[in-house]
Amino acid sequence: MRTCANRQSVVKVSPEAAASKVRPGLTLAQARALCPGLEVGEHDPQRDRQALLALARWMGRFSPAVAVAPAPEPATPTRGKPAQPAPDAILIDLSGCERIAAMWAGESPGADCRRPMLTAIRAALARFRIAARAAIAPTVGAAWAAALAAPQDAVILDATTLRRDLAGLPVETLRIDPDLADTLRHLGLTTIGHLMQLPRESVAGRFGPLLLRRLDQCLGILHESIEPLRPDEPVEGSMDFDGPVDCPQTLRRAFDLLLGPLLDRLRLRDAAAREIAVELRRPYGPPIRRTLGLARPSRDAGRIGRLFSLAVERLDPDDYANPEGTALGDGFVGMKLRIERPPRVDDEQLTLLEQQEQIAQRELDDLLDRLAMRLGRQAIVKARPVESHRPERAWEPQRAWEADRAPEPAGRPDPRRPVAAAHRVRPLTLLPTPAPVPMMTRPDDALDGRPVAFTHHGHTHRLVRVVGPERIAGEWWTGHDKTRDYFDATDTEGRRFWLFRVTQTRRWFLHGVFA
Repeated sequence: MRTCANRQSVVKVSPEAAASKVRPGLTLAQARALCPGLEVGEHDPQRDRQALLALARWMGRFSPAVAVAPAPEPATPTRGKPAQPAPDAILIDLSGCERIAAMWAGESPGADCRRPMLTAIRAALARFRIAARAAIAPTVGAAWAAALAAPQDAVILDATTLRRDLAGLPVETLRIDPDLADTLRHLGLTTIGHLMQLPRESVAGRFGPLLLRRLDQCLGILHESIEPLRPDEPVEGSMDFDGPVDCPQTLRRAFDLLLGPLLDRLRLRDAAAREIAVELRRPYGPPIRRTLGLARPSRDAGRIGRLFSLAVERLDPDDYANPEGTALGDGFVGMKLRIERPPRVDDEQLTLLEQQEQIAQRELDDLLDRLAMRLGRQAIVKARPVESHRPERAWEPQRAWEADRAPEPAGRPDPRRPVAAAHRVRPLTLLPTPAPVPMMTRPDDALDGRPVAFTHHGHTHRLVRVVGPERIAGEWWTGHDKTRDYFDATDTEGRRFWLFRVTQTRRWFLHGVFA
C-alpha cells in the first residue's frame, strides 16, 4: 500500500489477494471491498531493496555470480503516470557451476543437474516462506520471460528449442514498460512469436530500439551479462617508510597521504568511515594497533586526522618496549589503514536555515570523538527517553555509539522501541532523589493551596510566578501509587524550580532545577 496525500492505493498483491480480484492500482477501500480480511502494509521500496540484496547475497551458495535484476527501462516518457515498482527478481549465472549443482543434487558432475539444482533453489526459498517462480534458460531474457509467464513454477529451456518455447509467451515478459506493451497489444502483437515474424527494420523504426534489443537479448542474438554483487571488501592501504619515523608530525603526514585515496574509494561506494584500524609497524616487536572511532560516519579528512593525532599523543611508552623489555627509540617503519564494513551515507542538500544546525551537529560530533579517544567509548553515554509515568525513570543511559549506529528513518519510528510520553517542559537538571522541602501555601479555589515560598538548604525562596499543577499518576503495578501535582515556579531572583506535592500525604518535594 502506498499513501499519497489522502489516497491509499495498492502497489503489490500476494497470490492470495490476486485470487480475490485485488490488483495494483486499486484504492484500499476498493481492495477491502473485494477481500474483507485483507492485510495491508506500507510500501517501503528502500527496505524492500535492502531485503532483496540480502537474499541475493545469501543465494551466493549456489553460484558466485548472483545479481539483483534492475528495473525495466522505459521506452517512452510516462507522462505523469506513477512509476512502476522495481521487480523482485534475482539473477543467478550457473555457467561453470556443474560441480556445485552436482553437490546440491547428489549426482555425479557429468549428469544433467539443472532440474535438481532448480528444485534445491526453490526449496531453500520455501524454507524462508518466500513464494517464487524460477526458470533456467540459455539467456537472461529467456529465463526472465519463462519465470514470469510459464504455467509451471519451475521451467527449464534448452538452446535447441528456445525460439519455439518463447514464441507463445506474452510480450510483457520482454522487460518492457507497460505503455509499450499496451501499444503492441492494441496492434495485435500479443506474443513474442508475433514480433519474431516482423521485419527487424520495422520493429526498430516503429517501436524504438529498446524492443528490438530486448528481443535479441532474449533470443541470444545480442549477448547480455549480469553484474554480480560484490562483497563489501574492506578499504585498506599501507605504506613503508624509507627509515624509522618517530616524529608525530611526520606520522600525521603519512597518515594523511594514506587516508586521501581511501576516502576517494569510499566516495565511489557512497560510503563513509565509521571505524578506522591503524597499524604502526616497528622494526622490532609486534606492531601497535589503534582504532579511530567516529560518532557519525564521515569522509572529512581533517576530522579523522585530528583523531589520529590524539591517538599518537596517547601512545604509552610501554608500547615501545620490545620482548626483552628494553625501550625502543627507533620509531616506526610502516603504517597500515583498514576500514571495514563502511556504512552507506546519502549526501543531503541543506537549506539556508539548516546550516547552523549542521554546524552545531558537526561540532558536537568532534567533541564526542575527542572525548572517546581520551576517555574511551564506554565513558560516553547519552540519555534515551523511555515511557514511564515517573519523571526520574523516563530515561535510561545508552552509549552514544550504539544509539547512532542504526538511525531510524524520519517519520518512521520503530514500533518495538519504547518512546517517551508527550513532550512537555522538563527541567534540565533532575535531583537523583526528590528532596522534601517545607512549603508555605495560600488558599485557592482548589482548596489545596498555591505555593508561595519554600526553604531548601537553609535558603528561603519566595515565589513570584507559579504554573500548574500538572498531575502525574503513580505506577500502581510497581507499588509506587502516589499521585504527584507538579508546579513550575520562579522565585524573586529569577531561578526556576520544579516542585511537586503528593496528593495523598500533602508533602512537598523539590525535584528539579531549570537552567
